[in-house]
Amino acid sequence: MSQGMAKSIFEYLTYKNPELKHENRFKCTLSREDWWLTPKRLVPWEEFNFQTMMQMFGERLKTELMRNDRKLDYPAPKISLNAEGTVSGEDTAINILTRWTKPMVTAALEAVDDTFHPVFWVPPSLSRSPPIAAPKPQPEMVQGGEQPRRRSLRNRKGSMPTSDSKSRSRSRPPRPDGAGIHFAGLANSSVSQGNQQDSTTTRSRLACEIKPGSMWTSEALQIGHLVDENGYWLENRSNARDASPLVQVYNYCVNLDTRYGFLITSREILAVRVGPPLESRSPSSSKLSHERTEQKLNEMLYYHGVMEYAIIPWGNYRTKGKYENMTINLSLWVLCILAGQDYRPDWSYKALSEERLIVRDTPNQRVRDDDPVF
Repeated sequence: MSQGMAKSIFEYLTYKNPELKHENRFKCTLSREDWWLTPKRLVPWEEFNFQTMMQMFGERLKTELMRNDRKLDYPAPKISLNAEGTVSGEDTAINILTRWTKPMVTAALEAVDDTFHPVFWVPPSLSRSPPIAAPKPQPEMVQGGEQPRRRSLRNRKGSMPTSDSKSRSRSRPPRPDGAGIHFAGLANSSVSQGNQQDSTTTRSRLACEIKPGSMWTSEALQIGHLVDENGYWLENRSNARDASPLVQVYNYCVNLDTRYGFLITSREILAVRVGPPLESRSPSSSKLSHERTEQKLNEMLYYHGVMEYAIIPWGNYRTKGKYENMTINLSLWVLCILAGQDYRPDWSYKALSEERLIVRDTPNQRVRDDDPVF
């Protein structure tokens, strides 16, 4: 039975999530390889909040969010708490997200597709991004002048022995739990005519990792058991069990060449953005080619990258009266819209409140809503 229809996207995306139960499986191992890249710092993404969202794109996001003429139906049938409301492993968490979270976010994105051209959260098989050549890190990019020790995600094929199936499985890249792509890329792609798909429209722009809330939470990060007050890893804590999902989503962002990602569980979501150290500066374009500048940025992400994060609990929802908190569904909606704009890592980022809307792509440039069009 349906809960009825929501009149605004705000009303829809701040609705209460199903109340879930969790089995305690915190002693189970989590995915991790020694050669995975590790962000140098983890710092709170302070501006990812409701107040900033209301200012984005010259308040156009606020206008679309609060429009009161929508007809958004909630997923039906409702989640059966007796049959589906207990989260144990990853399959049960994915079931909840597939039955509840993803349909709501998708419906809210479809309502603004013509305005914001967002990406949509889809299965990873729908993303066919081409492989990106591995950079060759320079010794000067590594602190202390030492040779880099960590292996690149994009350059590990053949770097590990393949004498048995276990070794072969370790040499395969980790697979994201979802992708963020434009639906137009699927509808208009030449793949329907049997030709090679257009990678510029179907590449994933949003990194996704799913973990069951029964096996992992961000508590260790929040109470200071992983990083110090400046966000630098405490001694040996980057290899801790509770650090593994954080490292994993960082690897996905770097491998996909995207600044945005999210780590979602049945308890919370971590919205993330990756970039170089705040004190880094883009090399002078007069001295380096565009390709070399991009390579320098990639090297910086590999060995000195920073991952910003914002934690939003599953239990956040709108009650009567004024409401100004982010919810999981609202956070995903905003991330998908951001990933539809400038999504690749850069040397620095403007404030989210100053983001400008890209309204279309041209062969030679990306046109924004405040650029003159002749």
